Amino acid sequence: MKLSTTIFAALLIFLHVRHATAEEYIGEFSVLNAPRLNYLLNLEFKEAGVEGALMPMAGYDDPPIVVDGTNLRPGELVLTFHLKKPVTVTFKKSVNGDLINWWADGAFFRRYSGGLSEGARTLSWQNCSNFVGTLVATPKPDVTNRKLKDFFAREKELAQLKVTAWSTDDDRKVGSFAALFSNVKSFKSNLFDVPIGSEVTVVQTLRKSGLFSKVDIPEGGCGGGYVSQVGIRKASVFTNGKFDEQRFKEFITKNFTDFLASSGSTYRMESKKTIPLKIRPYYTTFIITAAADSKQLRGINGFWDHFTAVFSPAETSMDSPDSIAVNVDVQSATSAKRIVTSDEPPSADYFKQLLNDDETFVISEAIGDFISSKSGGYCYFEGEGIGENSDEKRQSEINKRLENCR
Repeated sequence: MKLSTTIFAALLIFLHVRHATAEEYIGEFSVLNAPRLNYLLNLEFKEAGVEGALMPMAGYDDPPIVVDGTNLRPGELVLTFHLKKPVTVTFKKSVNGDLINWWADGAFFRRYSGGLSEGARTLSWQNCSNFVGTLVATPKPDVTNRKLKDFFAREKELAQLKVTAWSTDDDRKVGSFAALFSNVKSFKSNLFDVPIGSEVTVVQTLRKSGLFSKVDIPEGGCGGGYVSQVGIRKASVFTNGKFDEQRFKEFITKNFTDFLASSGSTYRMESKKTIPLKIRPYYTTFIITAAADSKQLRGINGFWDHFTAVFSPAETSMDSPDSIAVNVDVQSATSAKRIVTSDEPPSADYFKQLLNDDETFVISEAIGDFISSKSGGYCYFEGEGIGENSDEKRQSEINKRLENCR
C-alpha cells in the first residue's frame, strides 16, 4: 500500500519524536478547525527550529498531524500545522507556577516537573467543566445494537459498571452500563455519570472500541459547579506503583483528624466506610461521618455541624505522573446550636437544620485546602455561583474563604 506524502512524513516525525528527548504538551487548538478540540502536542526543539506531531488524546486512532516551526525569539513560538490546508500560528509563552503555557487563539501547556499523567493524556482540559464523574459519548452513525452487545460481551468489567444515564427530559436511570446502553437510542442525550476514579479507563475503553466518534469529559457551562479537589503525591498512597487502600485510608484519616482538631475544639468521628471501584485502576472511595465545631468548618461561631465526607481518588487532566486527585464531597450536612454547658458535639439525632449548598461546599473546600497545605499538593475548586443564595455579608465571607484554596 502506498502511503501519502503527508502521512509518511507524519509517521517519520512521530517515530523520531517518540525516540528523542521531546516535550509533550496538552492543549486546546480551536484555531485549527481540526476534527477535535483537544490534542497532545509532541515537540522537539532544535536550536531555532521545532518539529513534532499533533497527536490524538489517548484511545483515539486519528492519524498524527505534522508540526514544524521556529523559535527565533525568547517566549515566541511560530508553528505550522500541516492539515489539508496548513495553518500557521504564533504562540506567546507564560509561566504560571509549575505550568509552562503557550497562548494564541487556543493554548497548550505542560509542567516543569515530569511529563503528562495518564489522566492528562486522556481527559480534555475544558474551562468550567467538572473533571470527574460525568462523561459524554457519541456513537458513530454506523453503530448497531449488535455491535454494542458484542462490545459489552468483550468488556465485562465495563458492562457491569454501575452508571447513571441522563435523558433529554432530565430523568435519570441507574443500572449497569450494558443494561442502560445496549441500545443505540440510549445515547440520545450522550451524557452519563460513572464512579469517580473510573473515568480514564471508561474513556479509553470506549474510544478504542471504534464505535464512538467522541468520548470525553463534557464541556460545561460556567457557574453553579460545586467541585472541590486536592492533589496529593502518589507516593503517599501507592505501594510499588499500585494504589494501596490501607495507605489511602490512613492518609485520609490522619489529615481529616488533624483538620478537625486544628481549631483546638472537640470533634467526633462516628463511622467509616469504603466502596471499592470494580474496574481499573481499582481505587477505593473512603467515607467518614463526623461532627465538629462550625467555626473550624465554616468560620461561623456558636454551632455544631454534622456531615459525611466522601473522599474519592481519581486521575484528572490536572495531575502530573506523580500526583493523584482526591475529590472531596461533603454530603448530608446539618447544623445545631452549640450548648454552652457542653464541650462535646451532641448526638446525631440532635442536628435538625439542613445546611444549604453554599455552606456545604465551604466545608468541602476547607477540607481540601487543609490537606493540600499539609501534603504540599494542589487545591482546586469550581465554585462559581457559591454564596449567591446567602446575604451580602455571608457571601463576602464565603468568597474570602474560597480564596484560601491554592
